[in-house]
Amino acid sequence: MATWAESRYRQKSISAKSKRWRTVTSRMQLALNVDNLDESIAFYSKLFNVEPAKIKPGYANFAVAEPPLKLILTVMLVLLFAMNATAT
Repeated sequence: MATWAESRYRQKSISAKSKRWRTVTSRMQLALNVDNLDESIAFYSKLFNVEPAKIKPGYANFAVAEPPLKLILTVMLVLLFAMNATAT
């Protein structure tokens, strides 16, 4: 039976080897603040010919294969701050 130190060393060496052979896909990340999320989703879906990978209130995320891009759309927070400032 291996000691704790021996098993830990074996885990580190295996993970180091697997990391060395792993293919890395570089993807540029671009985050944009938009005024209208629905219009922006329609525009970028048509532009890149891909649907959003994730949609939440005020947020959409695209994983574009070509060009390799992670596109994040968010509703402008400035509008939220302006609305809060006028309400008080």
